[in-house]
Amino acid sequence: MINYNFPFIKTGDVIEIIAPSGGFPQNNLYTIIADSEKFIGNLGFTPKIDPKLFSLSGDSFSANRLNFRMNSIIDALQNEESSAIWCLRGGYGAQQLIPCLQQIKQPKKAKLFAGFSDITALHLFFNQKWNIPTLHSRNLCQFILEKDVSNDEIASFKKLITGNQKSLEYDIVPLNHKAQNFSEAEAKIIGGNMTVIQTSIGTPWQIDGKGKIIFFEEVGERGYRIDRMFYHFEQAGMFEGVKAIVIGDVSPEKEANGTNLTEVAVSRFCARVNLPVFRINGIGHKKINNPLPLNINTLITKQKLKFIF
Repeated sequence: MINYNFPFIKTGDVIEIIAPSGGFPQNNLYTIIADSEKFIGNLGFTPKIDPKLFSLSGDSFSANRLNFRMNSIIDALQNEESSAIWCLRGGYGAQQLIPCLQQIKQPKKAKLFAGFSDITALHLFFNQKWNIPTLHSRNLCQFILEKDVSNDEIASFKKLITGNQKSLEYDIVPLNHKAQNFSEAEAKIIGGNMTVIQTSIGTPWQIDGKGKIIFFEEVGERGYRIDRMFYHFEQAGMFEGVKAIVIGDVSPEKEANGTNLTEVAVSRFCARVNLPVFRINGIGHKKINNPLPLNINTLITKQKLKFIF
């Protein structure tokens, strides 16, 4: 297996924009493409986007027909003129692309690959099957559609992907007794969206957390569904040999009476699991969505998550 360094990029490099998952309303398509090109250009990079990225008569659930999306990601991986691949949005459809990825040769050189949510399926494949580091981060559409993304966040994102930010660390909070008595460990971190991780179980790209740190985030799920996922993970043996668990933002779907039971599910899980569990804020489907490098060496202590580039 090839060992890759984190694939930083430099000013002027070509960033391929792909849509492996969901699309947008038809009346927004051309504006989305133009705004994406403008945003990447303003960052100092060169955008590459297929004007036919979205199909007006294609897949009912995703941005385009499956063959188009498969060819799009393969072309992006194999194009020697580009240095990065940025997913436009999440939604649904990324896992459909994995069988075609299994049929192509592993790249000799890693590209920066960024996105989150449904893109978790591709992160798991790249991290585990090809050993490529990736970046769990805002999808491109969040930067161009959400009005409250600060200039400081955009600048920090650029510093990170260009290697001009020499260190990256986040505060974490112990959630159970094991975490409170934790010293430190060094391991790679993998994971992402809970629902997508659950769909990996029983597949060739099933998450494998042995000797690693597993990260979770989720959005729009009621408490009992979160509880059910945690039980499924435990009963599937997913936590065997795992060093630690880090839970990011779990944005709730409230109950019919308006209550939020997602934190009840998290608390129940932390109380029974025989592993250190920590909380990290600001990574997931909330107003702030900080970047999280995946599949690189990470030092975890009782208070910090430190990434080693």
